[in-house]
Amino acid sequence: MDITNLGNLFARVGFNLSTIFRERLVLHFETSLELLELLQDTGENEALMSKRMGIHKDLLMASVAIYDNLFRDVKSGGVPSTFEFINFCGWRYNEAQPKPKKRGSAQFSLKDISKEIEQQVPQDSKNRPQYGEIVVSDDEQD
Repeated sequence: MDITNLGNLFARVGFNLSTIFRERLVLHFETSLELLELLQDTGENEALMSKRMGIHKDLLMASVAIYDNLFRDVKSGGVPSTFEFINFCGWRYNEAQPKPKKRGSAQFSLKDISKEIEQQVPQDSKNRPQYGEIVVSDDEQD
């Protein structure tokens, strides 16, 4: 499925501010039987609308041998398998949602809260480097 078409479908059903992203993950398995076991454990082994009755053991072993022969990675020594995850979220308007307040209607200032937090920080922690701060020692300045 094309991710653009998915986004368009999401918009057509009434979602706003939709976010859709795709992630591809390549896993390596020693044999394709391990891959099949993972698919079965995660419930991804039967994606068809009409359920099949099963597969004969000889056919399964033959297909595993062919798959391993065709797709075995010489470097890793395993069988790679690519999994694609498509994640999406959206916002749908509802009358019951809280409405934003008018600008300037706040009863306190975020600047005042920031000053209060700075006053409550212990003195010894003010000398420690903060996240994202570059600290240059006296030795490095020379």
